Amino acid sequence: MLHIGQSLIKYDNPVLVSKATDNSKLPQKQTEPKKSQLPPSSPTKDEKLKNLQQPTATTEDILNSILPPKEWDENGQFWVQQVSSTPATRLDVINLQRQARETGICPIRRELYSQCFDELIRQVTITCQERGLLLLRVRDEIRMTLAAYQTLYESSVAFGMRKALQAEQGKSEMESQLKQLEEEKKNLEHSVSELKAKCEAIEKRENERRAMDERKHAEEIAFLKKTNLQLKTQLEVQSHMSGTQSNISETGTLLGLPAPSDVDNNHEVGSNIRLDALGPLVINEDGSMSRITNWDNMTESEKTNTMRVLGRRNKERLNNLKVEGKSEVGR
Repeated sequence: MLHIGQSLIKYDNPVLVSKATDNSKLPQKQTEPKKSQLPPSSPTKDEKLKNLQQPTATTEDILNSILPPKEWDENGQFWVQQVSSTPATRLDVINLQRQARETGICPIRRELYSQCFDELIRQVTITCQERGLLLLRVRDEIRMTLAAYQTLYESSVAFGMRKALQAEQGKSEMESQLKQLEEEKKNLEHSVSELKAKCEAIEKRENERRAMDERKHAEEIAFLKKTNLQLKTQLEVQSHMSGTQSNISETGTLLGLPAPSDVDNNHEVGSNIRLDALGPLVINEDGSMSRITNWDNMTESEKTNTMRVLGRRNKERLNNLKVEGKSEVGR
């Protein structure tokens, strides 16, 4: 706050008033003394209404109601200083220049503006009382707005400081928790990489084993098919061999080499007419049986020679078939 002698509001010279003096002689003087170097307090609404309701109110009375006189005790003496009722001059403005910042928040400039506005109210009230009262309402509204902003600012600053302190308190805990989570993340990533490597190795090993099993199964299937074919062939050979042996036992001519006389005698026998008509049986290399197609067109000597040759050949092939059958069974 500014000193009393440095205010922008123009005051009269202070008047010494003894404590025994009747205070009612002073116009609109405050009854309770104020402390030294305190700013003037704004009058209450009741006082303003009371002053406005007086029809014979003078300029001094209205000024004292708007800007109450200053009262203070100094060295056991009671002093009173009232607002001046004389208009201001240019020289007064020049004498009130002070060092204040032009931009930003400046308490000196704020107080200068406040005192300047009070001085304007004083000067306007001297000229027109109604206009001065209107400016008084404007001043009170501005002060209420500034007080609201100041309260909001103080509460926001307190809230910000409280949040900043809370953030500082939990910052170390959050940093330690962050480091712990980062370490846990690294460990999990390492575990994931190891598990991926194991999974790839297992998959590769299983693929190789599956390929080996498939190859082995294919070989087994091929072996079984071959064995099945061999057994089927052996079964057919055995069936043909049994049929061939029965025919040889019946005819007796395919297993030996009969004499020509026996052949001629058999030719005359009725039971061997079938051999002369159909021809002798021939055992092929694969075990199948067949007959000679041109048997009827052969002469007797040709038939005799053919029977001898077929007899030897059939014996050899029959023995070969028996040997192959035994070897297949052994396998």
